[in-house]
Amino acid sequence: AATQILKDIDDFRYKFANKQRQIAKDSGKDELAEWYVAKMKAMQEMQQRCEDKQLIAENEAELQQMLDRSESLLKGGNSYLAGDAYSLADVVMTAVLYRVGAAKGTLDVRPKLNRYYNELLKRRPSFDRVFPSAFDAATAVLP
Repeated sequence: AATQILKDIDDFRYKFANKQRQIAKDSGKDELAEWYVAKMKAMQEMQQRCEDKQLIAENEAELQQMLDRSESLLKGGNSYLAGDAYSLADVVMTAVLYRVGAAKGTLDVRPKLNRYYNELLKRRPSFDRVFPSAFDAATAVLP
């Protein structure tokens, strides 16, 4: 279901860009129309990359390695990835885990990373302001 929603959003964005391209062309704004053509081409290339099973497998393997390395760093007794203070490494990992954390089982097999995300990162005062709930995110994207 989520895959279909994402595809529907991509289709909507493509159709919207095509409509804007036509409006620009009809208004004599050829440079803007060409920009929309380039944007639409980039959207199609991105969609093809998202469907490339080999690329998906490679990215999945890299993600699992990164999560495993992070779990190992936390097993060393540190509260955060680079020590006992929140650092740039944690800022980056917060965004990664926000996206990955929703996937069932991803963090369950990594207890230190699970605790780090759910008990430290998600409880930071800025977390809710920066990372909306899934419902808020969906309503911000859907027309």
